[in-house]
This record gives sequence, C-alpha cells and structure tokens, in this order.
Amino acid sequence: MKKTLKDKISDKLVNAFLKNKIISPIPKKFTKKLTEADKFRKLCESKIKEPVIGFKVGGTGIPLMHKLKEKEPFYASIYKRNVLKSGEKVKINKSTLGIELEVCYLIKKSYFSSKNPIILAGNGTVRKRASNRLRILAKNLGIGVINTFMGKGAVSKEDEHCLFTIGLGSGDFNNLAIDESDLVIAIGYDLVEYSPSAWNRIEKGKKKIIHIDYTPAEIDKDYLPNVEIIADLAGALFQLNKELISKVSEKNLPLFNIKGRKKLRDAMIDDLEMNNYDESFPMKPQRVLSDVRKFMEDDDIVLSDVGAHKMWVAREYNCTIPNTCLISNGFCTMGFALPGSIGAKMAFPEKKILSINGDAGFLMNVQDLETAVRYKINIVAVVWLDGEYGLIKWKQQVHFDGEHSELRFKNPNFEFLAKSLNMWGKQIKSANEFLPALTEAFKQDGPAIIGIPIDYEENMRLTERLGKVSAII
Repeated sequence: MKKTLKDKISDKLVNAFLKNKIISPIPKKFTKKLTEADKFRKLCESKIKEPVIGFKVGGTGIPLMHKLKEKEPFYASIYKRNVLKSGEKVKINKSTLGIELEVCYLIKKSYFSSKNPIILAGNGTVRKRASNRLRILAKNLGIGVINTFMGKGAVSKEDEHCLFTIGLGSGDFNNLAIDESDLVIAIGYDLVEYSPSAWNRIEKGKKKIIHIDYTPAEIDKDYLPNVEIIADLAGALFQLNKELISKVSEKNLPLFNIKGRKKLRDAMIDDLEMNNYDESFPMKPQRVLSDVRKFMEDDDIVLSDVGAHKMWVAREYNCTIPNTCLISNGFCTMGFALPGSIGAKMAFPEKKILSINGDAGFLMNVQDLETAVRYKINIVAVVWLDGEYGLIKWKQQVHFDGEHSELRFKNPNFEFLAKSLNMWGKQIKSANEFLPALTEAFKQDGPAIIGIPIDYEENMRLTERLGKVSAII
C-alpha cells in the first residue's frame, strides 16, 4: 500500500527524533489547526513502540510560530522521560523550551476553565533562578503562591500573592487553601520536599495538576500531572508570560482577582504574628524567630538545621529574597547548619550568617567551631536547648496519643564550651536578652554561640490548634 504524505512525514520526523537529528519544517496543513496538530501528534506517537517513554510530538503550528516570532516550527517538546532505555539521553533542540502548540493550548484551557487555581513553588524556582519570572507569572495570573520549605523567597513575603510556606500541619491555612483549589500549578516542585499525599487530599480526580520543572515529574498515585512541561524553568515561565499577554493582552490581566485571597493572607499574617512579643521563658519558638527576622536584613542568610526547630523556622521565618533561608528538607541532613554557615560566610563575607540549631544536631558537628575560631569567621550559632530529640518526640506524640519514648540527653554549659574554644558565647536567662545577645555576637572577630532554653510545649499546642483552623478562601 502506497504511503500518504502524512505517513512519510511522520516517519521522517520520528526517525529523526530517535536519531537526535533535526528535519525540515512540517507542512503547514498538518499543524495549522489544533485538531490537525493533535491528529498528527497521535500518528507520530503510534510509531514509537519501545525506546522512548511518554514522548509526545507535534509541530508548533503557523499561528503560534508568528506569535513567538519563530522562523520555523519546533518539535518534540513534551517529555515524561527524555532518555532512551539504553540510558542514552535524547537531545533537545535549542528552540524546544518545553512548550509547543498542544501544551500552550492545554495550559490556557486549564487557566481559563479553572475557578480557584493556586501555585506551589518548590526548590527549582530558587535553584534555577526562576523566581523573578514566577513573580511576573503570579502577577499576570492573579494567583496566590505557596512555597515549600526549600522554595522560600521565590515570591517575597511582602507580595500580596505570597501565601507563605506549606509543610507543617495538615490543618494549616495553606493546606486548606489547596484543598479548595481545582488547579495546582506545581513549579520547580520535587515530591521529596513535601509529599503530594499531604496536600492532594480532596477531589483528587477533579483537581488538575500542571507540572513545570527542569526534570520530569515523579509519577505518584497522588501526583498525576495533566500537563507536564520539561524545560529550562526561567525560559518556560518567560514563554508562558509571553503567551498569556499575547492571548488576552496586558489590559485584561490578571486573569484572577488576587484580592479574593486577601482575607486568607491577612488571617495567616495575624496567626504568624500572634506570639511575636511573648516574654515567657523558656522562650517560645515564635518569639525567637520574630526577633531573628527583626535583626537580620533581607539579604542576610539563615540556615536551619534539622529538628523540631526546622518546622518552626519553615512556618514562622519568611523571606523577601531567594536563598536567604536554607533548610535541608530532602535528605534532612541533621548537623548541616553549623558547617554550612561557615561555607555561606566564606561565599558572602559581607552578609550576616546565622545558623539555628537544635542542641542534638549542634553537638554532631560542634568541632567545626574550632575551624571558625582559627580562621576568625564571624558566624553566629543559635542553639535551641531542650535536652531532647525534639522532632522525634513531636512526631511520636502526634501518632501515639501524646506518648513518646525516652529521648533525653544532657548538654554542656555553652558559655563554658565557648570559653574553652577562646570564643564568645552566652546562654540567655530571659526573652529580652536575646536581641542584645545577637548584636554582641555579630561584633566578634570570630564565631559566637547563643544558647536559648526553648518551650517545646508549643509543638503540641500548635498541632492541636492547626486541627481547628478553618478554611478562609
């Protein structure tokens, strides 16, 4: 049987793709309309039997070409896996930023049909320097942005689109906001940051997900993207912004009314500021972090170690600039903050660098203070003192009706510890001593330690309260 022109062209395109070659443009009639582009894509897909998993192909179409000012169509833009089974990587054309006709169409369709969308910003928005493009996209869309622990600062805490950090409690405000959403646009999000089972809980089949990242989505029963864009993150967001403007014009943007989120955002701010001036002692975690936020400039850097304090830092310490609050939340590397702060200070000697540590995590790498003393590196280590493995205790209490195993240990006298290393140290005895201690610590020629007895009874108080939070949408 004689092959049609469409068959010949599709054979040529598929073979070229599999061999990492670029071919001449597809004839206009196969890509001019969405329906025709879709038919052609399906024909190409049918001819890819084994090597490539989840591969979609189709031309841009002439209308989109003109809008993007491309000289010729580009192909093969969506990949769920861009490697062959042999392990060989498939090359992506320079024009293939991750968006082609079908993708643009699906995304626009999702935007315009959605009633209550929300953006989930993960570590990729920070690591791939895409935060500025994200801020523009949020403004164009009028959609609120929730960040993961590692996405802090992707959108400024002062921005009306910022709905702060997700990941502490299932009843926290932003968890409830996702419950109410019908579309989640996950940008730079990695499942290891915060499991989708913890936020994709309501109407899973009806809630659409758009995955935009520089790596393919990890498919999970609770994370099945309707649209997947694998691309340079900043490039993809740039192109999306460009497409939105060309589709609806700037005068019709934003698409959604961000003012509708003001009640929720105000409630979150009030909640976060509830204990900012609490003078009880041992200190409440909220008061400690409020004082740290007052003291540190926007571009100074805070590193949080792993422990119960990490959960409080994630929720209470919010940023205006990316990479100013570093939290180990993938592998959760206990003991990283102190040595990490030395590295941060060497990279940014002009900035104040402060680590927030639990006493257990701090003692894992306390010997690194000697290095900081020897090289006169002015880092400040704030150590939360409770003499227990606080995060383990907290999790056990939640799961076992308030009960927990034996987790106590004894601490050294931190002032004596500092003296033994010929450095400055102080263990505070009232809440009002903390800010003056920070000022003194950063005046030193080398490192400094501040020990703070901490009221971790707040852990369970917060857990009990978050379960009573009502959605304010």
